[in-house]
Amino acid sequence: MCRTKELKGDNEVTWPSEKVTELWKVFFKPNEGYKDVFGITWPLRKDLPKPSEEDKQRAYAAAAKDLVNIDPPERKRRIILGSVLSGVTILAMFTAAKLHAHPLERAWLLLPFFLGAAEIASGAGVWDVDGTGMQAINDPEVDLGIRKKVISYVSKGAVATLFVMGPYILWPF
Repeated sequence: MCRTKELKGDNEVTWPSEKVTELWKVFFKPNEGYKDVFGITWPLRKDLPKPSEEDKQRAYAAAAKDLVNIDPPERKRRIILGSVLSGVTILAMFTAAKLHAHPLERAWLLLPFFLGAAEIASGAGVWDVDGTGMQAINDPEVDLGIRKKVISYVSKGAVATLFVMGPYILWPF
């Protein structure tokens, strides 16, 4: 059985999603002066220029429309990090196959492969889109939309990882 929180129409979120969001807020604290850089929480630099209220509202509107919770520079950083991690993992996979590593030794590559593929996904419940650090998402529909998008992406990434890594791990090199 799962608890469900009803919002508008068919929008609903089940208990695992709520718990993930609660956990995410432990690491990505809203309204406390932190910024998300490479998926890691860093104190927001005090010397950075503050955006105007109009610029902040424009950033919020664009983020709500696109259902994203990180700004374009952070999305680019995550794509770079995910690409590097994926590349290193593929190199490690090739090396392990050439060395005829045991399937259990190759299985550890599941995690970095998945993390590299999923790096562009991010959590929900807070966003960092306006240059002023992580903020609470006050619109429950936007929060839910972002959360659903992230959970869908991560779920599909896990399936794709198993689809690629399963044969790799089990293949007798």
